[in-house]
Amino acid sequence: MNYIKINADISAATFKGLSLSYQRKLALLTTLLIWLGLSFAGLSIANQYADSQSVSDIAIISFLGMTIHYILGGKLALYSLTKSLVKITPLGVLYRRDKAILEKAKTELFKIAQNNDLQLYLNYARVNPEIRSAGNLQVIEHQKKGDLQEWGKDVRNLKKLANLVYQIHVVEQFFNEEELLIGKVP
Repeated sequence: MNYIKINADISAATFKGLSLSYQRKLALLTTLLIWLGLSFAGLSIANQYADSQSVSDIAIISFLGMTIHYILGGKLALYSLTKSLVKITPLGVLYRRDKAILEKAKTELFKIAQNNDLQLYLNYARVNPEIRSAGNLQVIEHQKKGDLQEWGKDVRNLKKLANLVYQIHVVEQFFNEEELLIGKVP
C-alpha cells in the first residue's frame, strides 16, 4: 500500500512531558505552604520587633522608596517582587514548563496540518477506524475551510488535532513494521 509518511515530532505533537493532574496539585500545595511559611515568618518577625522605633523608621523609608520607584518607573516594587517570587515557586516553574510544551505542540501540530492534506489519510481508517471518528473528521473539515489555526486555539480542539496526528502515526508505525516483516526494507 502506498502512503505518504507524515514527518512529525510525535512526542511534541502528543504533549509529551506535560504535567499530570496530581503534579499540578502537588505544586499548588507546596506553593501554598511556601507562601504560608513566608507569611508566618514575616508576621513573627514583625511581631517581635513591633515596639522598636528603628523598625518604624525603616518601614517609612521603605514605603517612601517604593513610592518614588513607582512614580519614576511606573511599576509597583511589591508587584515586581511578588511576580519574581511566583516564577520560582513550584507552581510557577510547572506553569512555565507546561506553557512551553503546549507552545511546542501547537507549533508542531499546525506545521503538520499546513504541510499535509489530512483528508488524504482517511484511507488509513481501514487499518485504524479511529481516524474516521467524529472529532477527527471535524479537524479535517476545519482544515478544508482554512480556519484550523483559529479553531485550534481552543485546547480541546488542539487535543483533537493531536489525536488525529497520533492515530495517523500509529498506522504509519504499523505499515513500517509490516514492511520490515515482509522484507521490503533491509
